[in-house]
Amino acid sequence: MEPGAKARLNALWENLHFICEEPSIISRCLNDAQGYQIRGVQITVKPLDASYTQSVNRELTISFNRTGIITGVRPAMENQEDVRKVLGDGSAVTDMAQRREILKFVEDFRCYYNERDISSLNKIYSEDALIITGSVIKPRKTGGDGRRFTNDVRYKVQNKQQYLQNLSALFKRLKYLNVEFERITVTRNGSKPHLYGVKLHQKWSTSTYSDNGWLFLLWDFADPDAPQIHVRSWQPDEMVATDGVLSMDDFFMP
Repeated sequence: MEPGAKARLNALWENLHFICEEPSIISRCLNDAQGYQIRGVQITVKPLDASYTQSVNRELTISFNRTGIITGVRPAMENQEDVRKVLGDGSAVTDMAQRREILKFVEDFRCYYNERDISSLNKIYSEDALIITGSVIKPRKTGGDGRRFTNDVRYKVQNKQQYLQNLSALFKRLKYLNVEFERITVTRNGSKPHLYGVKLHQKWSTSTYSDNGWLFLLWDFADPDAPQIHVRSWQPDEMVATDGVLSMDDFFMP
């Protein structure tokens, strides 16, 4: 097992204990962009406290490099319908491999936040990544004439360095953090087939704050050994209800 994979597995174990009760596992290795992947390893989760609200029956995904060294161990997403949808849209062998890589990233990405792994987040974003977040500013009181002010939706644009600095400071303040993903869709760019747009619904919960919103990720597979994200946007549900989810059509890609 790679040192980085060991460190991430230890970080996972601090937040989630689990056991695999199968005496032996025989499974087909899937060929992905950077090595191999085994999916569907059945595990039973042992919650550390009452904050765990997901199923205790989960699946584990294990990734290997080309020499058979373990490069990652992660809990798979619970919604298997989402998984089948992502993988079922692949129209070619290369496309399927990249979709599996995207799915692996989505599972990793959630773990990066739950494990507060700034180093891994730093590696996956391109140096010129565009980070867009949206927030809903709610009125504290009604106006003088009794009318209630409407909610104001604000965008905030950050570069990679600003985003990771702010995120690192947030991680240090939080006692508890849980991130969940669902309703994932993957779209391949017609004129630039190495670009993929990923939309997913995110549930963010901390000891002091929680919200629901939509993520859009623009992922570049020009280098299949080191795919990177160029755009990450988050919009609250209130914004999406009126404006829709951002997509590849909203960004200029030279």
